[in-house]
Amino acid sequence: MLKKRIFLNAAGKHYLTIVKETLNKLERDTNSIMTWQPTVQVLELAVNPTFSTHWLIPNLREFNKLHPGIIVNIHSLANIGDFLSREYDAAIMREDFCSPWAEVEYLFEEEILPVCGCGLLSEPGQKLAVEELLGEFPLLHQSTRIHGWQEWFALSNITSPQINIGPRFDLLSMLIAAVRSNLGVALLPRFAIQHDLDSGEMVIPCDVPIRTGNRFIMTWQEDKTESRHLQVFREWLLQKSVVSAA
Repeated sequence: MLKKRIFLNAAGKHYLTIVKETLNKLERDTNSIMTWQPTVQVLELAVNPTFSTHWLIPNLREFNKLHPGIIVNIHSLANIGDFLSREYDAAIMREDFCSPWAEVEYLFEEEILPVCGCGLLSEPGQKLAVEELLGEFPLLHQSTRIHGWQEWFALSNITSPQINIGPRFDLLSMLIAAVRSNLGVALLPRFAIQHDLDSGEMVIPCDVPIRTGNRFIMTWQEDKTESRHLQVFREWLLQKSVVSAA
């Protein structure tokens, strides 16, 4: 016996676009009430994926220990419209993606610096001159920042076709994995690899950082301004960001 498949007509597709977010919210609220505890507050946070993976989540254990009565749910943030149209309490993103009229807290400016795996250098703590990087090690490139090395060497008035040679990686996570595997030297944002620097897994062979001008900010829904658990998280985040910017 053949089973008939059901397809939406034009009216059904239009209706789906109207009610889809309402249905998604209903599902989230249902899941929330299933795990609801009267002594626990839940913070719904939309975060830039790179920031959440490489900075927020590695630091979140500290917040959980300080404030066990607050659960932080982390959602991937696609854009500011995604944040405004959904039932998130707050968002963390780069400043240039935020609405100019939004109320924000500034966290820190992105700093890029050359790093490599500790096994790549012949001696622990070895420091290299800028020009030595060209001949000593492969330069690893991020596809979305393909001119990064050119800009970095330009600070020292160095130009060479050799700067553009080297493997390219689409994602920051791929580039970080390549550095950990001692494949070469890469320009990476400090916030994403601070734990690797602290542990000694990564080192800075040439201490010439670049400040990109990109700042990370936290913003929130207007009706959440007086939320106590949001205020607690915001205060903790600002304290941690001061340390990261130092």
